[in-house]
Amino acid sequence: MRKVNILLVEDCDVDAVFFAACLKRAGEIKFVIQRVQTCAQAVAYARPPASELDVVVLDLGLPDSTACETVRRVRRVSELPIVVLSGSDDLELAVQSLGDGVQNFIVKGKCDGRELAITLLGAIEQWRVQQKIRQEIEELEKDNNQLIRTARELSIINASLSDELHRQETFEDASAPAN
Repeated sequence: MRKVNILLVEDCDVDAVFFAACLKRAGEIKFVIQRVQTCAQAVAYARPPASELDVVVLDLGLPDSTACETVRRVRRVSELPIVVLSGSDDLELAVQSLGDGVQNFIVKGKCDGRELAITLLGAIEQWRVQQKIRQEIEELEKDNNQLIRTARELSIINASLSDELHRQETFEDASAPAN
Protein backbone atom coordinates (compact mmCIF):
# COMPACT_ATOMS: atom_id res chain seq x y z
CA MET A 1 0.00 0.00 0.00
CA ARG A 2 1.39 3.37 -1.03
CA LYS A 3 1.84 5.91 1.76
CA VAL A 4 1.53 9.68 1.31
CA ASN A 5 2.72 12.05 4.06
CA ILE A 6 0.72 15.27 4.20
CA LEU A 7 1.29 18.46 6.12
CA LEU A 8 -2.22 19.84 6.58
CA VAL A 9 -2.21 23.53 7.47
CA GLU A 10 -5.76 24.11 8.68
CA ASP A 11 -6.99 26.13 11.65
CA CYS A 12 -10.57 24.82 11.63
CA ASP A 13 -11.04 21.51 13.48
CA VAL A 14 -14.18 20.62 11.51
CA ASP A 15 -12.46 21.16 8.15
CA ALA A 16 -9.41 19.13 9.29
CA VAL A 17 -11.61 16.20 10.39
CA PHE A 18 -13.60 16.37 7.14
CA PHE A 19 -10.38 16.40 5.09
CA ALA A 20 -9.05 13.33 6.90
CA ALA A 21 -12.38 11.51 6.55
CA CYS A 22 -12.51 12.22 2.81
CA LEU A 23 -9.04 10.78 2.29
CA LYS A 24 -9.82 7.74 4.44
CA ARG A 25 -12.69 6.93 2.07
CA ALA A 26 -10.33 7.16 -0.92
CA GLY A 27 -9.21 3.60 -0.32
CA GLU A 28 -6.00 2.10 -1.70
CA ILE A 29 -3.56 4.70 -0.36
CA LYS A 30 -2.56 5.36 3.22
CA PHE A 31 -2.60 9.09 3.87
CA VAL A 32 -0.63 10.12 6.96
CA ILE A 33 -1.65 13.60 8.05
CA GLN A 34 0.42 15.90 10.25
CA ARG A 35 -1.67 18.96 11.10
CA VAL A 36 -0.61 22.45 12.10
CA GLN A 37 -2.91 25.42 12.57
CA THR A 38 -0.90 28.52 11.67
CA CYS A 39 1.34 29.71 8.88
CA ALA A 40 4.22 30.11 11.33
CA GLN A 41 3.88 26.45 12.33
CA ALA A 42 3.72 25.44 8.66
CA VAL A 43 6.87 27.40 7.87
CA ALA A 44 8.69 25.74 10.78
CA TYR A 45 7.45 22.25 9.89
CA ALA A 46 7.93 22.45 6.10
CA ARG A 47 11.45 23.87 6.35
CA PRO A 48 14.13 21.44 5.14
CA PRO A 49 14.82 18.76 5.96
CA ALA A 50 11.15 17.90 5.59
CA SER A 51 11.99 14.82 3.56
CA GLU A 52 9.27 12.70 5.15
CA LEU A 53 6.61 15.01 3.72
CA ASP A 54 5.18 14.48 0.25
CA VAL A 55 2.81 17.46 -0.01
CA VAL A 56 1.59 20.52 1.87
CA VAL A 57 -2.16 21.13 1.91
CA LEU A 58 -2.65 24.76 2.77
CA ASP A 59 -5.70 26.68 3.92
CA LEU A 60 -5.41 30.34 2.94
CA GLY A 61 -7.51 31.72 5.81
CA LEU A 62 -5.16 31.28 8.74
CA PRO A 63 -5.07 33.39 11.90
CA ASP A 64 -1.51 34.64 11.29
CA SER A 65 -1.50 35.02 7.51
CA THR A 66 -3.80 35.98 4.68
CA ALA A 67 -4.49 34.46 1.27
CA CYS A 68 -1.51 34.40 -1.07
CA GLU A 69 0.87 35.68 1.61
CA THR A 70 0.44 32.24 3.19
CA VAL A 71 1.52 30.52 -0.03
CA ARG A 72 4.52 32.82 -0.45
CA ARG A 73 5.70 32.31 3.13
CA VAL A 74 5.58 28.53 2.85
CA ARG A 75 7.08 28.55 -0.67
CA ARG A 76 10.06 30.64 0.56
CA VAL A 77 11.15 27.86 2.93
CA SER A 78 10.03 24.73 1.10
CA GLU A 79 10.06 23.30 -2.39
CA LEU A 80 7.43 20.70 -1.50
CA PRO A 81 4.34 20.57 -3.69
CA ILE A 82 1.54 22.73 -2.31
CA VAL A 83 -2.18 22.23 -2.79
CA VAL A 84 -4.44 25.02 -1.59
CA LEU A 85 -7.59 23.96 0.24
CA SER A 86 -9.78 27.04 0.39
CA GLY A 87 -13.25 27.93 1.52
CA SER A 88 -13.38 30.44 -1.33
CA ASP A 89 -14.14 29.60 -4.93
CA ASP A 90 -12.75 32.97 -6.09
CA LEU A 91 -11.20 32.33 -9.52
CA GLU A 92 -8.75 35.24 -9.20
CA LEU A 93 -7.51 33.86 -5.88
CA ALA A 94 -7.03 30.44 -7.48
CA VAL A 95 -5.09 31.92 -10.40
CA GLN A 96 -2.96 34.05 -8.05
CA SER A 97 -2.18 30.97 -5.94
CA LEU A 98 -1.18 28.99 -9.00
CA GLY A 99 1.01 31.90 -10.09
CA ASP A 100 2.67 31.81 -6.68
CA GLY A 101 3.72 28.22 -7.24
CA VAL A 102 1.00 25.93 -5.93
CA GLN A 103 0.28 22.77 -7.88
CA ASN A 104 -3.49 22.87 -7.44
CA PHE A 105 -6.39 24.72 -5.82
CA ILE A 106 -9.31 22.87 -4.23
CA VAL A 107 -12.49 24.42 -2.87
CA LYS A 108 -13.52 22.89 0.46
CA GLY A 109 -16.51 20.60 0.18
CA LYS A 110 -16.49 20.59 -3.65
CA CYS A 111 -14.81 17.23 -4.19
CA ASP A 112 -15.08 13.73 -2.76
CA GLY A 113 -12.30 11.64 -1.25
CA ARG A 114 -11.29 10.01 -4.52
CA GLU A 115 -11.03 13.35 -6.35
CA LEU A 116 -9.07 14.77 -3.42
CA ALA A 117 -6.69 11.80 -3.47
CA ILE A 118 -6.21 12.11 -7.24
CA THR A 119 -5.57 15.84 -6.90
CA LEU A 120 -2.94 15.30 -4.19
CA LEU A 121 -1.24 12.48 -6.08
CA GLY A 122 -1.31 14.54 -9.26
CA ALA A 123 0.30 17.47 -7.46
CA ILE A 124 3.04 15.22 -6.11
CA GLU A 125 3.74 13.71 -9.55
CA GLN A 126 3.65 17.13 -11.22
CA TRP A 127 6.16 18.39 -8.65
CA ARG A 128 8.44 15.36 -9.21
CA VAL A 129 8.39 15.95 -12.96
CA GLN A 130 9.15 19.65 -12.44
CA GLN A 131 12.06 18.76 -10.14
CA LYS A 132 13.43 16.32 -12.72
CA ILE A 133 13.14 18.95 -15.47
CA ARG A 134 14.93 21.50 -13.25
CA GLN A 135 17.76 19.03 -12.62
CA GLU A 136 18.06 18.25 -16.32
CA ILE A 137 18.12 21.97 -17.16
CA GLU A 138 20.89 22.50 -14.58
CA GLU A 139 22.90 19.65 -16.10
CA LEU A 140 22.38 21.04 -19.62
CA GLU A 141 23.47 24.50 -18.45
CA LYS A 142 26.64 23.00 -16.92
CA ASP A 143 27.34 21.10 -20.16
CA ASN A 144 26.66 24.25 -22.19
CA ASN A 145 29.03 26.28 -20.01
CA GLN A 146 31.71 23.61 -20.47
CA LEU A 147 31.19 23.70 -24.25
CA ILE A 148 31.51 27.50 -24.21
CA ARG A 149 34.80 27.26 -22.25
CA THR A 150 36.09 24.60 -24.64
CA ALA A 151 35.10 26.69 -27.67
CA ARG A 152 36.95 29.70 -26.22
CA GLU A 153 40.04 27.58 -25.57
CA LEU A 154 39.91 26.19 -29.12
CA SER A 155 39.48 29.68 -30.50
CA ILE A 156 42.61 30.83 -28.64
CA ILE A 157 44.54 27.78 -29.87
CA ASN A 158 43.28 28.39 -33.42
CA ALA A 159 44.35 32.04 -33.29
CA SER A 160 47.76 31.02 -31.94
CA LEU A 161 48.24 28.42 -34.70
CA SER A 162 47.07 30.90 -37.32
CA ASP A 163 49.61 33.46 -36.07
CA GLU A 164 52.36 30.84 -36.10
CA LEU A 165 51.43 29.77 -39.64
CA HIS A 166 51.46 33.41 -40.77
CA ARG A 167 54.93 33.92 -39.20
CA GLN A 168 56.24 30.81 -40.94
CA GLU A 169 54.84 31.94 -44.31
CA THR A 170 56.33 35.40 -43.80
CA PHE A 171 59.70 33.87 -42.87
CA GLU A 172 59.62 31.54 -45.90
CA ASP A 173 58.73 34.46 -48.21
CA ALA A 174 61.56 36.56 -46.78
CA SER A 175 64.14 33.81 -47.09
CA ALA A 176 63.11 32.70 -50.59
CA PRO A 177 65.51 33.80 -53.39
CA ALA A 178 64.29 36.71 -55.46
CA ASN A 179 63.92 36.04 -59.23
